[in-house]
Amino acid sequence: MTPFTVWGGLLRGPYGTGAIYCAFCNIVPPSTISAMASGNNQVTVVWSPVPGATSYNVYRKYMLCGKSIAEKIATGVTDTSFVDTQAQASILYQYNITSIAGCESLPNSVPASATTTGDCSLTTCFNGIKSVKNNYLNSCSMTLSWEPEVSTCPNYANITYSIYKSIEPDFIPSSSNLLADCINDTSFTDIDVAAGIPFYYIVRAKDNSARHSGSCNGGNTDSNQKKEYNYPTGAINTTLFTDDFESGMSNWNISAGWSQSSIQKNIGNYSAYSGNLNMQFCDTITNTTAVSLPTTGIPQLHFWN
Repeated sequence: MTPFTVWGGLLRGPYGTGAIYCAFCNIVPPSTISAMASGNNQVTVVWSPVPGATSYNVYRKYMLCGKSIAEKIATGVTDTSFVDTQAQASILYQYNITSIAGCESLPNSVPASATTTGDCSLTTCFNGIKSVKNNYLNSCSMTLSWEPEVSTCPNYANITYSIYKSIEPDFIPSSSNLLADCINDTSFTDIDVAAGIPFYYIVRAKDNSARHSGSCNGGNTDSNQKKEYNYPTGAINTTLFTDDFESGMSNWNISAGWSQSSIQKNIGNYSAYSGNLNMQFCDTITNTTAVSLPTTGIPQLHFWN
């Protein structure tokens, strides 16, 4: 028997739907239930008659976005069969029946399962954009990223993404603010930004059903409103260390022939010179004080040779 909870003298269930049963209901559920596809987006459920039952209720359960969805899809059915015309293609459904005779029975302990063919109009369970990163490059740019999404409809497995952008924090995604479409990756770099201006982004996922309202391919598109934003700044130029060797070699640990030289130079009077252009790969010159690189931006080393 399916577990149930006593609730104020009544029984609660089935499938967690919130339906309430008489605690002393003597009617039993149908002893057998079967379900099978009977056409595109249709499942026919058939059950054995129950003596004394005046009607039946039909319940359906399935998984969506990792959660169990339980719902009552028909009440007061006087026949011993029911056609579910709202079934989504390739989704596994479990059906159960309760008997009505002044009160409602418990459900059968063994539900019937079925899938069907046709279309699937379930949207993805996409959680939206994850981050917007300022790239700190000379040419302003920001990189958007998000987690990969898995299609809710098994027969429309391919997922692409649409990116919407605005300088308004409360913007609504539309064709007028669509930045990029049909993106197959889980990141995107926006180079059309200006320093110091906050840019807001929304990313939406869609499958490849080609029968619905989604842009790019007409797929089922989620409607998440999650926004992330950032300010592009361009490169942050900070000189961490510089030496023109005009004051000698005291800032360096050297090996072999490295020394201060006036023979090879670029600006000023001196440079560091190994004295042997053919053996430089054996000679080393190392800064005596370690340089801590910043966590942002891309460090660059410049030198003259």
